Amino acid sequence: MSQDSFPGDRPGDANREDEESVGQQPSEGPGRGFTPTDLARLFENSKTGPFDFSGPSPSPSDDATPSWLTERAGERENITPKKFFEKEVKVTAVYEQTAITGARAFFVQLRDKSDREIKVYVGHAEATSISMAAEGYNFRRPLTHDLTKTIIERMGWKVDRILIDDLYNETFYAKLTLCNESEVVDIDCRPSDAIALALRSRAPIYVAEDVLKAAFPEDLPAEEGDSSE
Repeated sequence: MSQDSFPGDRPGDANREDEESVGQQPSEGPGRGFTPTDLARLFENSKTGPFDFSGPSPSPSDDATPSWLTERAGERENITPKKFFEKEVKVTAVYEQTAITGARAFFVQLRDKSDREIKVYVGHAEATSISMAAEGYNFRRPLTHDLTKTIIERMGWKVDRILIDDLYNETFYAKLTLCNESEVVDIDCRPSDAIALALRSRAPIYVAEDVLKAAFPEDLPAEEGDSSE
């Protein structure tokens, strides 16, 4: 992403809707198609608190087959490389929102050194995985992200870093960078999976400056700039 580019300039990416959202819940779960206004209205009088990964899971959705299983057949793995101005961020917390209707939403809060914060809405399973990694909690048997990390390392690679590199149609996109002794590869992935792996691998998490600016407009007060995710 060049200096004069803006998040969302993704030629050939018209079908990429499976990532975590700024203004809606992830498309693979309940709430698909929510606009920022819809979500703000739904959670207008919601209760927000720290996410408890030991709590009950949301009821299964009756939604049709998730788009990420059906809409990505023609997607290119790596878009034309762009130059990014990157800022390192930390996971400050994982939160759960509960609306008066009983609807639940989960988001990961990221913060850079300038105290700019962005929220990435994720599914319940991803919230559980990220929360456990952030708190240093381990099951006796590996969960999916633990298994993924083990496979990567057994194949002679390691997680070097992750970068949330774009914000397109109110949806975040990320790259997972793996390296070994002679190669470095970037793999397209959902931010939630990238964050879960980065925490387990103690790898740095970066956000492109353009993405931070889009998700946290400087001309808005902090409480508004977080976006309605």
